[in-house]
Amino acid sequence: MRIFLVVEFVFLSTVLYYNINKQIVKRIIIIAPWFFILFSIYDFRVSTREYFSYVPLAVECLVLVIYITYFFFEKIQINTPIPIYTTFMFWIAVAFIFYCSGNFFLFLYYNIAIKNEQFNFQYTLIYSTFTILKNILLCLGICLKQITRVYNPSISFNKGDQPTYNQ
Repeated sequence: MRIFLVVEFVFLSTVLYYNINKQIVKRIIIIAPWFFILFSIYDFRVSTREYFSYVPLAVECLVLVIYITYFFFEKIQINTPIPIYTTFMFWIAVAFIFYCSGNFFLFLYYNIAIKNEQFNFQYTLIYSTFTILKNILLCLGICLKQITRVYNPSISFNKGDQPTYNQ
């Protein structure tokens, strides 16, 4: 489980690294996975073996929410002819921000309320709902055909005239 957690965090950090433009944020994204790996190893060594520690999951969710919030902040500052919701990266970011923000407090509280049977039912319900929502949004992002503006050389404009179309 922890190996998947670390791989997921490194993969999502890499994806966001290539979709963020500011260099200082890119440097932070390069360094953060190393701290997360060290923290996960430390937590694995100090946590008890009878229960899984959800603290690294909560940390991952917190850092991903910060990354994705900055990603959206950067995207709203850029004026593009293509709406952001037509890009696959938008739907991937939306999927993970819903998942992470929906499960963050759940992961933090899990180790305290593990013996409460009603909490376990609510945990399963909330976690399953956000996981299904994340998966639907990821599928939408993957299936979405990205719109791009392509230069069409068959269209020529004469100075002062209406555009003519070469066929």
